[in-house]
Amino acid sequence: MTTRELAETLNVSTDTITRAANRVLDPSAVVRRVINGGESRVFSEKQATLIKQEIQRHHNLASRQIDSAMTDIEENAVILHAYQILERRVQTYKQRAEVAECKLIEQQPKVEFFDAVAESKD
Repeated sequence: MTTRELAETLNVSTDTITRAANRVLDPSAVVRRVINGGESRVFSEKQATLIKQEIQRHHNLASRQIDSAMTDIEENAVILHAYQILERRVQTYKQRAEVAECKLIEQQPKVEFFDAVAESKD
């Protein structure tokens, strides 16, 4: 993702991206490419996430698009967390079903006795 693409995604200026990148990234780790006759930085997803987090720390952007924009890394973390929650719920429901089945088996003789008494005419 280039500086301009990241700026557009986060709805901030390219200068804001550049300043944040300079604060959190090692300059030797940033890829530079010539795009449209000019040099541009190209950030990995991890680097873009670090830049976004840096901007959030240094600015009060609660009402801006940056808070709702997600990188793939952040999106994957949210999906993983949701999956873990669902797995816990599945286990809880399985345990509840096993308890209910045990109670049903335990109460079956009582149900049969009740049915026999209820159907009895004398």
